[in-house]
Amino acid sequence: MITQESIDKVLLLDIETVVSDAGIKLHNAGAHKKCACPFHTDKDPSMVLYTDTNTYKCFGCGAHGDVIEFVMEFYSLTFYEAVRKLGNDYNVDIVDDFKPKSDEQRSLELHRESLEAIVARPRLVILEKPV
Repeated sequence: MITQESIDKVLLLDIETVVSDAGIKLHNAGAHKKCACPFHTDKDPSMVLYTDTNTYKCFGCGAHGDVIEFVMEFYSLTFYEAVRKLGNDYNVDIVDDFKPKSDEQRSLELHRESLEAIVARPRLVILEKPV
């Protein structure tokens, strides 16, 4: 599992840079930037990048989110993959504290699940008994 600290670092990445690096042309719109939304057919810029909150919102299709959500949607990635991609692309250290389960842990979980199934079985028989 990726640590919250790593996720927080990735969320600090500049939304303008991430969107621009994805090959999307940005236009000035006052304090914000606008672009054609990559998530639907868009002739005129309908997606606004809010630099103050580091988020985006498309007023055409309703897509919205932060840098991680943009990368997830644009590249069709999972949350984990998107955080990893952003970390790799922008040199952000990603700490993953995932520890695979030992054989003993997997065995105990399987045993627990089996016992839960056995305990649940009589209740199902009683509840399903025809009247």
